[in-house]
Amino acid sequence: MQLVQRLSIKGAFAATELDRLKEAQAAAPAKPVHEILIERGFAKEEHVLAALGEEFGMEVVDLTKVTIEPDVSSPCRSSSSTAAA
Repeated sequence: MQLVQRLSIKGAFAATELDRLKEAQAAAPAKPVHEILIERGFAKEEHVLAALGEEFGMEVVDLTKVTIEPDVSSPCRSSSSTAAA
């Protein structure tokens, strides 16, 4: 399912804005539709990210609301460097 359809079904994109979205896409054909949706105010970023996550089967995580344990963010050592240590 396309991103715009998914947003429309969820009520995060007004179908009445479709012609304006198509005009914006024609004016910037190299720009991905998700960027146009957000930059032009057709849809909120959190709705677009959630829809993209669904489309690609990925969980969207807001890193401002998650605590990352220090050992997870530390550099990984290869097995050869730990063997030598």
